[in-house]
Amino acid sequence: MQRDLEKKWIKDLSQNSEKAYEVIFKAYYKSVYASALRITKDANIANDACQEVFLELWKNRSKIKISTSLKAYLHRGAVNRSLNIIKSRNRHAGQNLEKVIEPTSKASTPEQVTEYKELEEEIKKGIDQLPTRCRQVFVLSRYEGKSYKEIAALMSISVKTVENQMLKALKTLRRVLKKYKENS
Repeated sequence: MQRDLEKKWIKDLSQNSEKAYEVIFKAYYKSVYASALRITKDANIANDACQEVFLELWKNRSKIKISTSLKAYLHRGAVNRSLNIIKSRNRHAGQNLEKVIEPTSKASTPEQVTEYKELEEEIKKGIDQLPTRCRQVFVLSRYEGKSYKEIAALMSISVKTVENQMLKALKTLRRVLKKYKENS
């Protein structure tokens, strides 16, 4: 029943129906916002993420292809947008790794501080090189402190997939650190 209704909404939306867009918005905004809020833990960021998700839905209305349910599609969009906003804001604020480790406070010499900052930059580059899903899993786990089970629920994937993505991320970051160590 719900799936058939969603198909009709999507069809109407693809034909530029503002009414269909309004119905979709009213039907799913609260739950999409709740998904974003669970990740961001900030009402303003969650609201921004939701607005972006619904704006993209409208912009891409004529070419949208949804293989799952519309609700799942919007929730995944909220998760992805939330993670991207957090990453962007953290990068601009220079907070990426400080949430995980803060060895500069333990560094006693200017050389150690410089070495840490170089290492930090290499790790940031390594994280940025990770495939999207892998990076999202890593950020949720290491920066947001989410359990594998929580990540699986947020991203609508299995716990096994979360484990595999974390293994992949850590393997890649080990390679990055090994290259850094060899070049130092």
